[in-house]
Amino acid sequence: MNTTTSVSQIREPLATPVLIQAGVPVQHVLWFNRLSPSAKMRALATQRGTEILKCVRDFMNVSADAGKTTMAA
Repeated sequence: MNTTTSVSQIREPLATPVLIQAGVPVQHVLWFNRLSPSAKMRALATQRGTEILKCVRDFMNVSADAGKTTMAA
């Protein structure tokens, strides 16, 4: 089973599978998933939330760069 997702296929960058692929610590994923949608938005402004966003952004950038390299080859 393929557990990787290309950036162009990601519609919900804060979905659990994306967070896991991005290397977000499991404790952060569990914490984030327990929150209501409105609380999730507020939580992204916390230290833990900014760590989640950093992991996801780094993952998206690396994945996008890998896609560009593959297309150029």
